[in-house]
Amino acid sequence: MTQQPQDLRQQTLDLVLAAPGATDGSQNTALTRAWLAALDDEDLVGISPASLGPVLLDGFARAATRTRAGCRIEALRYPDGNGWQATALLILNEDMP
Repeated sequence: MTQQPQDLRQQTLDLVLAAPGATDGSQNTALTRAWLAALDDEDLVGISPASLGPVLLDGFARAATRTRAGCRIEALRYPDGNGWQATALLILNEDMP
């Protein structure tokens, strides 16, 4: 049985929430939830929550700890489920909501 994209989103979010120190109201969790919601369903096909969750947690944690003003770009690389690596760019800019 094939998993539905919404199930994959929830499983990935559950993995992020299971990380040490993670809470449902944390900034990293909120960023992860927003990023997963913005993904198109076809972008989730074949992706394992176990491979995506740690990448998101690490990438958002690095981005959230920026030490200087201005734009911050983090490249999030994860297996796409087809034997390739996918890259998502996380762009944080303090003057953009």
